[in-house]
Amino acid sequence: MKFHRDHPEISLAGMGSTQFWNQDSEQTSRCFRMAIEECGITLIDTAELYKDGECEKSVAKALKGIVRDSYYLTGKVSPENACAGKMEESLKKSLLHLDTDHFDLYLLHWRENVDLQEFVNEAERFVKQGLIRHWGVSNFDTDDMKDLLSCENGENCFCDQILYNVVTRGPEYDLFPYLKKHGIMAMAYGSTDYRRGGKDLLGNNALIKEICEKTGLCVPSLMLRFVSRNNDIPALFRTSNPVHLKENLKCFDSDVERYMNLIEKEFPAPDHKVVLEKI
Repeated sequence: MKFHRDHPEISLAGMGSTQFWNQDSEQTSRCFRMAIEECGITLIDTAELYKDGECEKSVAKALKGIVRDSYYLTGKVSPENACAGKMEESLKKSLLHLDTDHFDLYLLHWRENVDLQEFVNEAERFVKQGLIRHWGVSNFDTDDMKDLLSCENGENCFCDQILYNVVTRGPEYDLFPYLKKHGIMAMAYGSTDYRRGGKDLLGNNALIKEICEKTGLCVPSLMLRFVSRNNDIPALFRTSNPVHLKENLKCFDSDVERYMNLIEKEFPAPDHKVVLEKI
């Protein structure tokens, strides 16, 4: 496994938890544990929204007995709870579900009508209390980030988690440069999502097929490495299948960097502003 160039505790591949939404099975839990114990993944992502907290409980069950310091736990608060009087209760409920005393990273799931200064104030208070190590946001576009950083202590934002993959490269135009300028880490969800309207945008692409044949990698594996190709954007994905897990992670032990420029040219980033997509 490879790790973030500036934050070595964060693996470049991260396990999402929405697979527990419809399939809280022994195989799903075993796959989750395997990601940490055998594959070297440290980044774990969940949210109170996922099945109304049940996914958090499933993550706790899967992680039972694993040393807490061996993984980096990210949680999210929903907008309706991101205010004084609700946020602390929401946070502590999530921690209880996850059977832990702190989040390494706690995010505002999306902006909606949240009072950003109030959210920052609460997040800063939780950092001082040791309930979270860092705070950040999710699904924030460039203008949202500007509003956030205009808040007192807004510059303490650690991360913006967004939809980003080989066919959704809009953030490269203005959001990524803005985050980099202010020392804020980008984290990608939907890293292996290359379908739009039910159409597979990569599976029949001649270049992708050729690279997969030469490297022995599957398409999702190649996509994970594309997202994390500069070792500065962790790529979240999900799976309940141990075989798929290992197949997806092969890219981090393969010499595929030489193919990244070819993929960039085949699926170029836009040369204009594109509104941030969300799932």
